[in-house]
Formats: sequence, structure tokens, C-alpha cells
Amino acid sequence: MKKQLTIFIILLSFVVFGQNDSTNNANIEKRIQKLEKEMDTIKQDETSMYNLKRDILITRAYQEEIYKDWVTKWGETAFLFFALVGGVIGFLGLKKAITIQVVKKLSEITGKSLEDIKQNYEQYVKHNALKKDSKVLVLNEKDTVFPAGFTKVVELFGIDLKSTNNLIEVKGLDEALSKENIRKMKNADVVIIENQENKINGKADSSHWNLGDLRNISEIEEIADKAEKENQQEYNNIYNLIKLANEICDTTAIIYYGQQGKGFFPSEFVSPDKQHLITFANAPSQLYGNLLNMLKFLSEINQ
Repeated sequence: MKKQLTIFIILLSFVVFGQNDSTNNANIEKRIQKLEKEMDTIKQDETSMYNLKRDILITRAYQEEIYKDWVTKWGETAFLFFALVGGVIGFLGLKKAITIQVVKKLSEITGKSLEDIKQNYEQYVKHNALKKDSKVLVLNEKDTVFPAGFTKVVELFGIDLKSTNNLIEVKGLDEALSKENIRKMKNADVVIIENQENKINGKADSSHWNLGDLRNISEIEEIADKAEKENQQEYNNIYNLIKLANEICDTTAIIYYGQQGKGFFPSEFVSPDKQHLITFANAPSQLYGNLLNMLKFLSEINQ
């Protein structure tokens, strides 16, 4: 009986120890698997760190390239800029030196002082600026031809007689008094009223505005009275010119380019405070001088 009990205990020990070994083996296997996972994680982290370091290095290198490129480009731009400025300064200096030599030579040829030549040159520049920057309108009867001398003069002032920016064409002076035409004229510096008779193929172009005889008229009421009567269109034209001047001559000057023998512009019947902005011409040379002088006058009084 003792012998059997001993054998049972021994067998039971083997079973218990065997179970313990199996349990220990399972625990060890789990531990090993856990450690392997941790090792994989560490390896992944190392790879991530390596990749991150690599990306940082690449980014820094790219940043340095961008900076170098920026410095190079801006350096080239700055060099070109200063070279251009230096070139301009050099050109202006050369131009000034040449101008001085030309002025001295002109002084020797003409016998005039350097100061006189300088003033003449400054006037020339100023006059050109006035011609270029001033707004001049021409008021004309529609379907008439401009005299050749008139055309040449206005072209010298940059006036395009084919452009609505420079030309107002009307059928009669009544139409000149429309709100739109008055607005255009008030926005101009000078309005040239072109009323010259022009010969076409030897025949007079009589479609311009005739003006009546004002020698025996002292009051504007007399002009208005004559304008209301039949066959008194000449006085109606006079009356319309007076109204036109009173409308625009607070801002705009008038040059009347008329024909001798066709009547005179009735400036004496215009409001006294506006008469200084009215002048007349009946020849191209007078028109050129009067227009230039009027532009100079306007420039002076508006400063």
C-alpha cells in the first residue's frame, strides 16, 4: 500500500511540474512576443527618426538653396537697378554738358547772352507744354470746309479737326446753345469760333454766320428786338453769340476767327466781367499769336 501511494505521489509531481513547465513556457512565449513587438516598435521609431532627420537635412539644404537663389536674384536686380540709375544720371549729365555747349555756340553765333538764350529756351518748353496740355475746341457750321490757313494753325496746337474731342459742328448758332454743347465748351480752355468765308472751286462758301451792323446800336435790347423780326437772322446770330459768351466765359476763353466785312463779334454787349476772355483774329498769323497768348494768359491767371 505504501509502495502504491509513493508511485502515485511521484506521478502527481510529474503532472504538477509538467503543468508548471507548460504554464511557464506559455508565459515566456508571451513575454518573448511582447519583447519582439517592442523591438519592432523601436525599429519603426528608429526608422521614423532616421526619415525625419533625413527630411530635416533635405529641407535645410533646400532652404539654403532658396536663400542663395534669392540673394543672387536680388543682387542681380540691385546691380541692374543701380547700373540703370547710374546710366540715367550719366546720360543726363552728358545731355546737360551738350546743352551747355550748344547754348554757348548759339551765344557766339547770335551775339545774345547766355541768360537770354536760356530764357528763350525755357519759354519754348513752356509754350510746347501749353500746346500739348490745353483743351481747345473749334465751333463750326456743319458741312463747311475749313480755310487752309486755319487748318495749318490749329494743327500746330495738336487740334484734330476730325475728332469730336476738338470739334463741335452745329446747324446754326441756336444749336450751339444746347446744354450738351455748353457743357463741352465750359470744360475747355479756349473755344475758337470759326466764321471765315472759304472759297471752294472759286465760289464762296456762304453757309457761315452773317452778323448785322452794330454801328448804330447801343443797347442789347435793340439787338434782341431786331432778332425777333423777320429776315433779321444776322441779329439773331449776334444775340446768340452774346448769350454764348455770357454762358461760358467765366471758365472758357473765346477766339473769334471772323472775316472782315462780315461783322464783328459783339464783345461790348457781353457782361463786363467776361470781356477780358474774348479776342479776335482774321488771319492765320493773328490766330496763332492770339491762341498762344490766350493760353499763356489763362495759365498765368489760374496759377
